[in-house]
Amino acid sequence: MSRAACLAAGLLLAGCALEEPAQPTIVAPGGDFARPVGTSRNTRVGSIGRSPSPTGPQLLQLTRTAAELSLKKEELVVSRNRALQPTALLRIVEIRGMAALAVILRGQPVPDDEVVLPS
Repeated sequence: MSRAACLAAGLLLAGCALEEPAQPTIVAPGGDFARPVGTSRNTRVGSIGRSPSPTGPQLLQLTRTAAELSLKKEELVVSRNRALQPTALLRIVEIRGMAALAVILRGQPVPDDEVVLPS
């Protein structure tokens, strides 16, 4: 009996000694928080507001992250429609809080167009 117990203990210890440690799970970059395929890499800074004149200075309604981006006067931004096609190139002339005024350099933005930093 003691011989069988020694043999069983030897096999049990040998089995533990040969077992490899589990490898850590490697998560792919981005994981569940990765951008969906086909999304834009341009940083969103706001949207075109309702301006009294479609050709004059345009009101930009800024996002909260625009302050973190250090958006400043004379910076160029691009407006684009829902299909992510550019509609206008604008230059910021004034910033006050969560709003900015921009002049149109090229194109014609439409109210509610998204405003992004150019790539």
